[in-house]
Amino acid sequence: MDLYKYYRNDEYLLDNEINALDRIPGIFWYKFIGQGEKGRKEIIKRSKYVAKSPEHAFYYARNFIKGPWPEGEAAIATNAEYATIYAIEVLQKPWPEAEDVIATDYNEAYEYASFLGDRFKKGEKVILKSNRKNDYIEMLKDNGISIDF
Repeated sequence: MDLYKYYRNDEYLLDNEINALDRIPGIFWYKFIGQGEKGRKEIIKRSKYVAKSPEHAFYYARNFIKGPWPEGEAAIATNAEYATIYAIEVLQKPWPEAEDVIATDYNEAYEYASFLGDRFKKGEKVILKSNRKNDYIEMLKDNGISIDF
């Protein structure tokens, strides 16, 4: 007996057809990614789960949407690495909403500043205490930015 025929809510049906492991992006992503168009469709069906993972939301935006994906930005903005590459590769512009997180990681703060071609004041504290300090100072000088720390 098929009880699903009595439900009209496709999202409810999808949730019941997807087992627990297929709700974890790190598991289903790699299960489907190499399966061509069929795998692509399976990942798209699970986009609401993808949107909860910084890593997979970034890859979904870059490789599936091929542009900004607002549904995944909240998760992406919680991870300095993925927030930085999302700003650089997907948005291709500064991403102020993620700058506080980017500023917590010296390497990502430096990469973001290099992308901006300017000072990244929120991230300077961690950059200047790191092994990227000289790279940062050199990048600023190369861009004609005077520095007095």
